[in-house]
Amino acid sequence: MELPSSFLLGAIITILLILASFIVGYHIINEIGSFYGYKKGVDLYQEISKLVNYMYYQTEGSSKIVTIPLTPNDEILCLINYEDVESYAESANYLRDYDRKYLKEIIPEENLKRDIPINMYYHRRNHQPQVYSIKYLRPEHTFCLNKTSELYFENKGYYITVMPVIEK
Repeated sequence: MELPSSFLLGAIITILLILASFIVGYHIINEIGSFYGYKKGVDLYQEISKLVNYMYYQTEGSSKIVTIPLTPNDEILCLINYEDVESYAESANYLRDYDRKYLKEIIPEENLKRDIPINMYYHRRNHQPQVYSIKYLRPEHTFCLNKTSELYFENKGYYITVMPVIEK
């Protein structure tokens, strides 16, 4: 029994429509994932900024430990001190090449665009880096986190320092 040509044409069109819907669906899911990564970076930045701003108006010596939730192997957070950013980028063996490029090239270029040095906050989820500055924040050294960690913030009078809490 031979299939009518209209059936074959309908089957081919159906297969093409199913393939097109898979392709469109894949792109939509990718966009949602990208948006989530961007939103998480902004949320972490706002959380840290609010904490630093609050602590700035507390008494000198005030301190606070905060847990920063990060997804291992997918997310990285760096708090940057311009004086040692290049040496840190060279020594941190878990950084990817594009993280090193941001730390060694793009972030110093951003600093040169301003009259006074600022400290930067760098967040990356997958391949979507975000760079921000946080007023009053001055990390003693550049450091990056690639898993959920605790940060120690301390009011030093005219600025707030931050450093990772060393796990025992």
